[in-house]
Amino acid sequence: MTDSTAPTIRPWARPGPLRTAILVMGSAGAAAIHFAMMPAHADESTLLAVAFGFVAWLQAAFAVAVLVRPTRTLLLAGAILNLAAVGAWAWSRLFGLPFGIGGGEIEAAGAADVLCAALEIAVIASAVWPTRATANSQRRSTWAIAAGGLATVLVVGATSAVLAAPSTHDHAEGQSHDDAAAVSHADHVAGHDHAHSASTATQSATPAAVPEGTGHQHADCTAPVTDAQRAAADTLVEKTRATLDRYVDFGTATADGFVPISPPGQVVVHYGRPAAVLDDHVLDPSAPEALVYAFPKQIGPVLLGALYLDADGKPPTPGGCLTRWHDHSNLCLAPGQGMVAFVASDGSCPPGSANKRTQAMMHVWRYDTSAGPFAELSAIDPAELRAAVVADLRAR
Repeated sequence: MTDSTAPTIRPWARPGPLRTAILVMGSAGAAAIHFAMMPAHADESTLLAVAFGFVAWLQAAFAVAVLVRPTRTLLLAGAILNLAAVGAWAWSRLFGLPFGIGGGEIEAAGAADVLCAALEIAVIASAVWPTRATANSQRRSTWAIAAGGLATVLVVGATSAVLAAPSTHDHAEGQSHDDAAAVSHADHVAGHDHAHSASTATQSATPAAVPEGTGHQHADCTAPVTDAQRAAADTLVEKTRATLDRYVDFGTATADGFVPISPPGQVVVHYGRPAAVLDDHVLDPSAPEALVYAFPKQIGPVLLGALYLDADGKPPTPGGCLTRWHDHSNLCLAPGQGMVAFVASDGSCPPGSANKRTQAMMHVWRYDTSAGPFAELSAIDPAELRAAVVADLRAR
C-alpha cells in the first residue's frame, strides 16, 4: 500500500527561496558580465559583440521572469540558454572561436569569464534540480530565506569585484589570449625573458632588474635624460615609423630582401636584410636592419616594429638612457640564418649552429604603449598592444 503522506520528487516544480535566489542572481550576474565585455569584444568582431549583447539580454530577462512566473517551460529554457553559453565559452578556451580578429586562437581563462561560467552552471543546476514536494512545501523556512539572501549577497559581491577589476576593463583575460590575440607574443617571450622597461621621452629611463639566466644583456643607464635627448628620441621614433609605413605590406618587405632571422612559424618572427646588417650605417631610420612581424591566425602578417643592429659594440644613443641597446647570450646562431633556436638547458645548440653573443640591438615599435617605443617586447602589456593593433586594423 502506498503511503500517501510520503514526499514525492517533481522536476521543474516551483523553486523555493534558495533556488530562486541562485536563478535570479546567477543569471543577472552573468548578464552583467556579458554586458561589461561587449565593448572589448566589439573591437574584435561586431558579430561577437552582438552575440554577447543578445545572451546578456536573454539572461537579464530570464532573471526577471523567474521572479514573476517561474514555469517549467521557463526553467527549461533558462537551462538551455545557459548551457549554450557555457558551451560556447568552453569551446573558445579549447579550440578558439572561428571568427573575429585573431579568430581560431585559443583564449586563456580569466577571472571574469570563469565567474560568468560558474554563475551559468549554478543557474543550470538550479533550473533542473528536482524538487521534493510535500504537504508543507510552500512554507518558507527561516533557513531557506537566509540561504537565499546569502546567495544573493555572494553573487552580487563577487560579480561587482570582478567587474571593478582592472583586468576586466582591459579584457586581459588572464593577461592574454593563449598565443591569442592579434599580437600574442608568448612564444617570443618564452626565450626572450627580458625584464627591462625602456621608456619614452616622457617616462623614466631607469631600467628594471633583469632576471638572472635570461640571456639578455644591457648596460646600466641611470643618467638624467636632457630635453635635447628627449627630442632626439622622438625624432628617431617619428622617422622610423615613417619608414615602417612602407613595410606594413609584408610582400614589400620580402621583395626588398628581408628574410627570417628568427625561427619561422612562430607567432612573432624577426626579418632581417643581410645587406643592411653588413653595411656601415648604424641607426639609420630610413634603412632599419630588421623588422618584427606578428602572424596571428585568420589575418595577414602584422608589422610591429623595427630592430636596429650594431656590430662594432659602440652603438649611438641619441636619446641617452631612453635609447638603450641590448644583446643576447642565450641564442643559437647559424651562418646565413640568424637565430635558429634557444640554447638548451645543457648548453647545446642544433647541428650547424652555435651559441654566440649577438650584436647590440634596439627596437622601435609602431604602436604606442605605456612601456614606450624602445621597450623589449616582453615588457609590453599584451592587452595594450592587442588593443593598439586591433584599433589600427579596424581603421584601415
